[in-house]
Formats: sequence, structure tokens, C-alpha cells
Amino acid sequence: MNRTRLLSLPFAAALALGHGATALADDARRPSTVAAEPGGPDPKPAEADPPDIVEAIDGNSPARAPQPEAPVAAMPAVSAPLAGSRRAPENSVREPPSRFELAGWARQALELGLWKRSAGADPALELPYNQLLARTQLFVRARYSRADWFEANVSGALSYSVFEQQPLPERGGFNGFNGQRTLGLLEPHLHELFVGFFSRRLDVRIGQQRLAWGNSDFASPNDVMNARDLRDPFLSEPELRYVPTFLLRADLDLGFASFQAVLEPVFTADRYDVYGSNWAAIQPDAPRWASALVRIARGSIDPSLEQPAQRMLAATRYPASDFSQPVPGARFSWSAQGVDMSYYYQYGFDGPLISIDPALSGTLSQLGAGPAGLSDLQPLFAAIDAGQEPLRVYYVRRHHVGLDIGTTLGPVALRFDAAYDSQRVFYRTDLNSALSPAFAGVLSVEYQTGHTNRQALLEALYFRIMNPPASRLLVYERDTLALGANFRWPLWRWFGVGLRALAYAKPRSLVMQPELETKLGAWVLSVGGLWLDGDAYSFGRHFQRNTEGYARVKVLF
Repeated sequence: MNRTRLLSLPFAAALALGHGATALADDARRPSTVAAEPGGPDPKPAEADPPDIVEAIDGNSPARAPQPEAPVAAMPAVSAPLAGSRRAPENSVREPPSRFELAGWARQALELGLWKRSAGADPALELPYNQLLARTQLFVRARYSRADWFEANVSGALSYSVFEQQPLPERGGFNGFNGQRTLGLLEPHLHELFVGFFSRRLDVRIGQQRLAWGNSDFASPNDVMNARDLRDPFLSEPELRYVPTFLLRADLDLGFASFQAVLEPVFTADRYDVYGSNWAAIQPDAPRWASALVRIARGSIDPSLEQPAQRMLAATRYPASDFSQPVPGARFSWSAQGVDMSYYYQYGFDGPLISIDPALSGTLSQLGAGPAGLSDLQPLFAAIDAGQEPLRVYYVRRHHVGLDIGTTLGPVALRFDAAYDSQRVFYRTDLNSALSPAFAGVLSVEYQTGHTNRQALLEALYFRIMNPPASRLLVYERDTLALGANFRWPLWRWFGVGLRALAYAKPRSLVMQPELETKLGAWVLSVGGLWLDGDAYSFGRHFQRNTEGYARVKVLF
């Protein structure tokens, strides 16, 4: 048995919020206009705003009316309103035989952590904390279309990040250059790569693509077809928070409704950091055995290899990649009398599920404050050689059934999303996992203005764990209640303010992100902050170290 499995560390808190935290700043879901008629043209805003680029989402539900991925003149939305039929009406003006479009953005961000080391804390026992982060990103998307029957899409991102760890106490206050360690990370990333073939009734798309299900913003319980990037769930670009995966997708226009069939041949796991970064799964309130494993990993893996090692440490077993464990899904949608309804089904995976042998956790918990290394894991080596699995991190099959309904009352959009999962993985405070069926419901009310910089959204979230474990859970309770708000409004000419907030009633937790933004043509400048707090083991308390201030400059092209 491969002994690299002994270093597989648990993914708990980074996924603990499920579909919630990832979408707190996800502007891509927010409708910018009123609903469209089934099969009709995309709705247009009442007044044009400066060009903006947001995440590409599937626009099959008229009530959602997604924003375009690029300035409207440069790149129209890829998906059609309902069944996706690309063939234009006979009396409409047809597009040129072929068309090529290119758009993208460049972004520079600077984040300064405001968390301080606890007085008298032993640095040898503390987890690493990046107090300064500078990230440079370039995103480019290209699309080629031939008449109304074919298109090819490709997009990618290039990112370079510099992390500066919090300095040791003897170095005094942090001045931006005296950190304990500096780490640079270059990440080229292929985003989408797919082709589409279109007819009057049937559309087919094949390749790596983003497919968004559901109507809600903060917590989309039905958005399950794509993996997520959880390494920076609040300040990263919305279109990069979901990972396009290889899908076979067919949309059939039934006239009175539409049907969509999807197949993911090979399961794709979420991206997350197990340790070492500010949003990693293991945080300061993790149990002592998890902190001991982090110390062993940091002592055994060179800093230049920490990022490549994250995937190895994230699981001991993935679903088979030989096409024997595919992920199928289906959606049925219809509209009538101003009401839009969609039903969803997916047979997928949830997790990872974490199970650690009590003997192993006890051994790790007894490690002292001195240096730790692989020699401290001799009991684990012996158990693996004996054919045991003292630490297991794997995924479980589950059925997902959901629906969403949406309508408009004048400028107000009303939406409701609900989903039931036959098995969901939850994490106890000791980072061991528990399985239970679960229900999630989200009620949304949005005041729509037709402007991307004028938004007012309120969402109520409810989560029910059917069979909760006797021990306490991380982030969740049996009944979890939360309220999300997203407000953005212009102040004066180019300047505007925004506030995103997520407040949990059970357990008590609060996340706030105020922001001041200015748009000058294709340039967008923003300054803001992120603040988290809450009860012990709540989301706000678990990730409290990520309280920070930030500044971003973005240019669209």
C-alpha cells in the first residue's frame, strides 16, 4: 500500500458551509432585468452601464436573466433562454456566416490580514498565516460561431500570487517585508473548452463547461454539476469560483417546456487547501491531532512543493476515473402565466468523508511542541503494513432531487429553491465525518433596476439535517438558519457603495463585506474589507483569521 496515504489530511471547514459561503460574493447569479418570455429574446437593461464581466451561467430560466460574460457589444451570452435553440426566427436578421469574439480582464489585488497572534502563544504550535497577499491575474475568453449551428468556446486564466507569512514576535510589527516566509505561486488554468451544435429543437454541447443550476445567490442548493474552487471563497473573481468540468450536455425544446440531460463521465473534486493557507480546512480551532499532522507535513514537505502536495493530501481515495462511476443529471423546465419552474435530479457524490482511528488521533495528540517528522508516525506505518486504514478520506454516492420556482411582481423578483440529498457529509468538531440525509431551502426577494450597479437582494436560508450525530458539528446545527443580503448602489457619478452580509441565527455567526467602488470606463477600482466572527465552531469563528482589508484594480477588454 502506498505510504503517501498517511499524509491525507481532512477537508472539513473549507467545505463545511456547503453551497453557502462560496456564493456570498457571487454576482453572476443575480438577475439584472425582468423575466423574458419563453423562447423569446434575452431581456435588455433599461439603461446601459459601464461594461462589466461576470461569471458565465446557464440562462435557461427566464426568471434568472443572467448578465453577459463580457461587454454586451463584444460577447453576448452563450446560452439561449429556454431549451437553448440557436436557430433564429425566420423573419429575424441572421448573424454573419462566421464570427469570432475575444474578451477578458486583467486584475491586480492586494489583501492585508488584520488578525493578530494570541498573546503568549507558542509559535511552534500555531498554524501558518499569510498576512499579506498580492495577486496578479489575467483572464481571456474566445468564441467562434458558424452561422446558427456551431460554436467553439475556450477560456483560461493565468495567476501569480505572492504570500507573506505573519512575522515571528521577535521581528516586531509587520511592515510588509519582514514576514516569516515569502512564497510565490504561478497558476495557469484552462477554464472552459467546449463545442456546441445547434438545431431548431436540439442543442448539444461537449467539453469542459460551466453549467449552473438553481435560482439563488448566497446558497444555491441545486448548483451541483460543477466542482468549486474554495481556496478564496469571498475575494476571488465570481467566474473563477466554480470549476468547469467535462460534460456531455443536450437541451431539447419541447415547445411547452424544455428538457436537459447531462453526463459527467469522470467525477471532478472541489479544489481546496488542506493546510498552510488562510482558507485551508485546518484552522486554529482544529483538534490537536490535525495540528500535529500539519506540523509533520510542514516538516517533511519542502515549501516549494506545498501547493502540488495539496491534491495528494486531500483524499485517500477518489471515485474511479475509468468511466465506471459517471455522474448523470437531468433538468425539466417550464413557464406559464409569468411563473418559471425547474426540477432537478443528479446521481453524484458528496464528501470527502473523513474517518480517523481513535488510536491514531490519540498518538498524534500526544506529540509535544518540538519538531515533528515522519518518525512520529511509526504507529501509522505499522497499521498500514498490517492492511488497516487508520485514516480514510473518500467520497460517497448520493441522490440529489431539487426544484426552483421564480416570478416577478413589477420590479420585484421572487424565487424559491429547495433540494433534498439522500446523503450529505457533515463534520464534527473533531473533524471526523457524519452522514445524514439533508434538506435545504432558500427564499429570495430582489428589487431589480436593470443596472448592474444598482442591486438590492435579500435571501433567507434554511438547512435541516435529518439524522444529526450526538456530538457537536462544525458550522451546522440540526436546524441552521441564516439571512443573506447584497446591496449595491451608486453614490455620486462614478462612485458607488456595496455591502454583502451573511448572518447565521443558528449557530450565531456573521460575515460582512463592505466595499467602495468606482468605474472609469473599462477600469474598476474597489477598496473594502472582510470581517468574520461568531460562536465557537461557527463559520465566522472557524475562519476568523480571514478578517482583512483589500484593494483591487481591474480592467476589462
